[in-house]
Amino acid sequence: MRRSTDARRRILVCGGSLLACLLLVAAAPHGGQVAPPAPPPQGPGVPSPVGGGILGGGTGVGTGVRQGPTGLSGNTGSGGPTTAGSGASRMGRPANGANTGTTSKGAGVRGSGRSAATTSGAATAGASRAIDAGSWEFWWYFNRERFLSLRSRLVDRSTISGSVGALTGRGRRSRTTATYRPDIASVDGQIVPVLLELLATNEEQDILDSSVLAAARSCRGATRDAVLEALVPHLGSRHLSVQSATALAFGAMDHDGVRAILRSLARDDSTGRDLAGGGPVPDLTRSFAALSLGMAGRASDALVLADLVRRLPDRERELKLCSIIALGLLGADDAVGTGVQATLLDLLRDKRLDPGIRCHVPTALARADDHGLVPELVDAFTDRDADRRVQQSVAIALGRLARLDDGRAVDALLDAVTDARDVHVRHFALVALGEIGARPSEGRGADLRLLRVLDALLRETDGKGGSRIDRSWGALGAALLARGRPETQPRVLDHLRAAYVAEADPAFKGAFAVALGLLEDRASALEVAADFDAVRDLGFRGHAAVALGLLGHEEAATELRDLCTDNATPSPLRVEAALGLGLLADRGAVPLLVRELRTDPPLSVTAGLARALGLIGDDGAVRPLVELAVDDSRTAGSRAFACVALGLLGARRTLPFQQEVLAHENFVSDSVVLAELRDIL
Repeated sequence: MRRSTDARRRILVCGGSLLACLLLVAAAPHGGQVAPPAPPPQGPGVPSPVGGGILGGGTGVGTGVRQGPTGLSGNTGSGGPTTAGSGASRMGRPANGANTGTTSKGAGVRGSGRSAATTSGAATAGASRAIDAGSWEFWWYFNRERFLSLRSRLVDRSTISGSVGALTGRGRRSRTTATYRPDIASVDGQIVPVLLELLATNEEQDILDSSVLAAARSCRGATRDAVLEALVPHLGSRHLSVQSATALAFGAMDHDGVRAILRSLARDDSTGRDLAGGGPVPDLTRSFAALSLGMAGRASDALVLADLVRRLPDRERELKLCSIIALGLLGADDAVGTGVQATLLDLLRDKRLDPGIRCHVPTALARADDHGLVPELVDAFTDRDADRRVQQSVAIALGRLARLDDGRAVDALLDAVTDARDVHVRHFALVALGEIGARPSEGRGADLRLLRVLDALLRETDGKGGSRIDRSWGALGAALLARGRPETQPRVLDHLRAAYVAEADPAFKGAFAVALGLLEDRASALEVAADFDAVRDLGFRGHAAVALGLLGHEEAATELRDLCTDNATPSPLRVEAALGLGLLADRGAVPLLVRELRTDPPLSVTAGLARALGLIGDDGAVRPLVELAVDDSRTAGSRAFACVALGLLGARRTLPFQQEVLAHENFVSDSVVLAELRDIL
């Protein structure tokens, strides 16, 4: 019975991961042959196809296989057996485990064996395909929120008008958005109170995991103090999942009162140990506390983070890299910030530092948005002895900072596209070139470099570059460039449309659909809609659903609603369909989803319905979700999903709180903490 309960908890607590949104299907590694469906794992404690966890993907008993954003991924090196005696774990935590010996130094992070989901959910809707950890879907997941801007689209009574571009097919129809997000009164009067009640009266691990993050991301103004007071006791929870979720929730709160708490947790001092229930603060909690300290964004905390970076040995890998990322989040606007930069530059130059840690330094530096760092980054990128992981991150950093004026940077990235042996260096270089090309630049030689960059990106899109496996990345880079350079859009769209029509592999076809969506190429909407109906591959259909939302193809709303309400729709596809409806600002799905939710459907269906309601973001979903969250006749998993959805509805930020950490980050790095962070919806 214990094993069954642990397995059920892992299945039920799916906090709604957009990595799990396309979980059952994926692009084949590098667009090669489609892999056959993986056999379901054997034995007790196997996650269901729902996958996911409140803070992460469904984890299994030491399989060492991590779930990917659009399917099943092979072992990327970060997984491993769970801590002995901990039972089935989520996010490296013992299920129902107390914060004792199994969760002290090292157990919380290094014991994270994340299991593959079974493929039974894909049986009726498309074959499951393997996904490489460096697939374009990972980049898209890490970065897509800044392009989707879902919450900014779902504003109260917003009017969108404009005309269709005659040349490109871009532009929006005149229409009035009929979607209403919950207002402050609704959030403060309905959502936050029910979450506070659950935090005060409930002991279910699943519900608490969900409620701490939902309350933190929803609170504002007068409710922040009450939420902080309610969260602090959960740092001493006997469940490591609740404790570490609380540490992360503090980073989402925007409350100065959390900073002293986070400093103590990250340092593992006596106050931190008392807050965590006595004994050493678990590594996972310390790592999330360090990240949250960066998200809290006060330069005075740089000394604490810098001290951790200097003192920690490389074997404290997760905490050290989280401290580095947090330093980058603090910025460089004053003397303290300048010291932060100096610390990070010293780390970048230190070749004795573990490359798995050092590769997070360039992206941390880039968050300062200091163009003056470009020469140093180019030196690191072109160093003949550079570790490939560091080069990957430098390419990402250059994409954020460099301009076409920076001839050395552009030349180095173009050379990498043709010559780099590491596939991820090539891919990140292609995206970086697209971002650089989109940036305004009037320096000498900028126009010529723009043409060179555009030629390189379109050559890769057409599959005429060094390797045909790079064409997804060429397409994404070209779309990013054209978003900032309207004069290039006709040429880019010609290539993207031709590539989309000619492509047979659904992995690449999905990338081309997303690229067309990013450029709002309404002329392609009918073609994408036809393929959405015809192609049975779940991964492609998920990407096409989002693309149709980006394209403003309102004619797709009916089919997307049907997918959301059909019990046969796998939960990951249901969520992508909901995302498409959210982009279309469609209210029609809300009463249908609410009606289905009230029929007490199976848990996997409840999961998809609740997350879909949260993503669509309509205030009409608040009352039924509140009713579900407090209904103790429902399963803990169903109630937990309702809490996740309420957090999505009530979130005060335009972008998810973790987006500032994930955007422009090296996702190829095998960081367990970042893998868990990206799994939060």
